[in-house]
Amino acid sequence: GRWRRLWLDAEDAPFTPASDSLEHYFKEHEWGYGSDRLGTGSVYRVEHPIWRTFPVRNWRLDWDFGEVYGPEWNFLNDTRPISVILAEGSCVAVYPKG
Repeated sequence: GRWRRLWLDAEDAPFTPASDSLEHYFKEHEWGYGSDRLGTGSVYRVEHPIWRTFPVRNWRLDWDFGEVYGPEWNFLNDTRPISVILAEGSCVAVYPKG
């Protein structure tokens, strides 16, 4: 298969986004959703310290969404994201719902 690449240039000035910001929403939500190998839906809880973010100056994506996720995702190839975030990250704890 072909390589997929993400290139990003950010300032080395990490900060904690405001709790009502888009950046905070995308990186700090508590619940995750997915499916198992059989296609059954799953819900899980994620815990981690609040992550700081780095201001993104420029980015480039060499990625074909249709090749990776299926043809119904081709529309993303010509769509600009509403937000590009670089977060510092950390270890996380993942728990099943309940």
